[in-house]
Amino acid sequence: MSYTINAAVRVLEDPSGELALKDVIQPEWASQFKTAKKGPLNLGYSDSAFWIKLPVRYTGKQDMMEWWYHLDLPLLEYSELHLMVGDARSPDRAISKSMEYETPLHKRDVEHVTQVYRFSLNKGEQATIYLKIKNNFSIHLPLSIYTPEGFAEHIAVEELLYGAFIGAILIMTAYNLFMFISVREGSFLFYILYMVSYLIFLMTERVHGLSLLGEVPAIFHKQYLSFYIWTSWFFALMMARSFLDTKEKDPELDFVIKVFISIVVLS
Repeated sequence: MSYTINAAVRVLEDPSGELALKDVIQPEWASQFKTAKKGPLNLGYSDSAFWIKLPVRYTGKQDMMEWWYHLDLPLLEYSELHLMVGDARSPDRAISKSMEYETPLHKRDVEHVTQVYRFSLNKGEQATIYLKIKNNFSIHLPLSIYTPEGFAEHIAVEELLYGAFIGAILIMTAYNLFMFISVREGSFLFYILYMVSYLIFLMTERVHGLSLLGEVPAIFHKQYLSFYIWTSWFFALMMARSFLDTKEKDPELDFVIKVFISIVVLS
């Protein structure tokens, strides 16, 4: 079971990044929460912190139900969750948790590359979830709430697709390595380097280093993401120049490719 909740949340921007839970539950701040636009939460690039408010109520048949709040943005720098059961200013029960991009896998609520928070509600219980997020990359954040079984089903399909895609890249890399060893053609070498650079970019962007090693290794840290993007472009352009032999066959196109290579190197 799963629920996409972006349309149900309200958002408060905190430019100072200094507001705490005790501040945002006060009436003067509570009135400043704005309804989110339809679709994933798209906040762009911002130095601000954001508070996301979601009212929830459990009306199922079981006496108690566990839920997983999924923040589907692997590169998210920081988040904290506050579950306030009953009145937020004098809750019957309160839970507070936090997580960071570099939090090791074994210290997370759920061992996953994205930030997932576990919470439980008793039958008929009403609560408000306050989520604080901050990021130094673009914020495009789909929000969902799953049962543990629903999350496992979702991740199984997602990981299968990523596994197939990464497997295809590795097969293509191995094939072109064999071709390079056989014919010693430079374009095959540039294609191999392009695929390897793109694979490292993909594993960095999806934080697969965390799932493989339990923590984010330096080579897969998001601070190098832009470097891997430009490196992929560099080897792609070098491959195109070598494969098409533009230096001999089309000097004008060769000049254009060299201009783009220069831009990539400078970037």
